[in-house]
Amino acid sequence: MIRAEYLDSVFQIIKNNERPTVGLSAAALGQLIVKSLGVHWSEQGYPRLNLLLQELVDAKRITTSEHTKGALAVHTVRSIEAPALGESRQLPFLRTEVWHAFVNSRPHGRRFIDRHRGVLRMGLDEAPTPAEQWVEIKRVTEEMQKAWFCDFLAAKDLAGDSQLRDDLGHAMWFVRVPKRLRALNPDFVKQWNWVRSEQVTKHVFNWCDENTLPRTLVLRSAQPAEPPPVPAATEPMTVNIRENILAALNLMSTDELLSLPIPAKYLLATMNR
Repeated sequence: MIRAEYLDSVFQIIKNNERPTVGLSAAALGQLIVKSLGVHWSEQGYPRLNLLLQELVDAKRITTSEHTKGALAVHTVRSIEAPALGESRQLPFLRTEVWHAFVNSRPHGRRFIDRHRGVLRMGLDEAPTPAEQWVEIKRVTEEMQKAWFCDFLAAKDLAGDSQLRDDLGHAMWFVRVPKRLRALNPDFVKQWNWVRSEQVTKHVFNWCDENTLPRTLVLRSAQPAEPPPVPAATEPMTVNIRENILAALNLMSTDELLSLPIPAKYLLATMNR
């Protein structure tokens, strides 16, 4: 096996075994190479595995990153590339409320979706009933999004930007990072937003597949399999709206409540009770 063929085979091993956002650990890759190819990299002129990986990095076929414990991971560049400017690649649009349920950290508590109608319930302690009708949502965590961003930096040769690294560790990283990207190149912001949207969509689709849910249930074009229940004549729609608003207020933090434009007369009325 000539060196070029060996490199192609290693790349295919990475491509076939990497996991979304976390890639493939270099240690696992080393074992797979020996097991799958039967040829150690030292026999191809690479005294150490990292020298082989560096050649793939230089060819812009893979990127590398460090996990929290310092372990090296590899990723195929193809899996995190944003479309080139002017290239038309359309992502499927998730329902707005589905996006919020998977991405937003608030409200606190568990989140569920009705497997038949696509109705969402958030901020719960227990599953709604009947339990078999509801599927718990696996949220996109902040750590996952930061891992995607590190992959994006590596793909754009920005991993050495110390300010971006500092911004990523800040509590307001989701505000500071786009600001820094915009200062470097406005197109970076568009490309990062595209990559993030793509990864969120993949996460949601994988969750659908794991729970045997049709992907159409989470897409904007999806229509509920069953119409929502019609309120009984003895329960006016205005009552339902009022209850929903009060329930939503109960989920909000004190800071969020203070930002609402509540007429002073109602606040004074409650204080005088």
